[in-house]
Amino acid sequence: QMSKAWLALFKFIGLLSFVIAIEVLTAYLYLKKRKKPLSILWTVGWVNIISLPLAWILMASLAETSMNSLLIVFLVEFLVVVFESFFVYVFNFKHIRYLESILLTILTNFVSLLIGGILLYLLA
Repeated sequence: QMSKAWLALFKFIGLLSFVIAIEVLTAYLYLKKRKKPLSILWTVGWVNIISLPLAWILMASLAETSMNSLLIVFLVEFLVVVFESFFVYVFNFKHIRYLESILLTILTNFVSLLIGGILLYLLA
């Protein structure tokens, strides 16, 4: 039988992988449509490996406050978009403009938030 810690780690890795897959797939479709190099997908994946756990920690910390839940989600998503778009641009500036990196990260985060919200609603 798995301990609670191992089960929590397994769920965390599964959820992290699922969200990254959604965001990379969304980025793939965007980049193909805009005829951009698919090498940008590596940055999208790596930046999500860093930003997702940080976002979840920040959301959990803010949830302990009296701040409105919707405001927490918007604040954290805003910070994630700023963080991710910066690194997508920095590592791919020869292929993508900063404004386009912002658009790309808004799109990928919106799609993953939407799919996650739908799944949360259906599974609750």
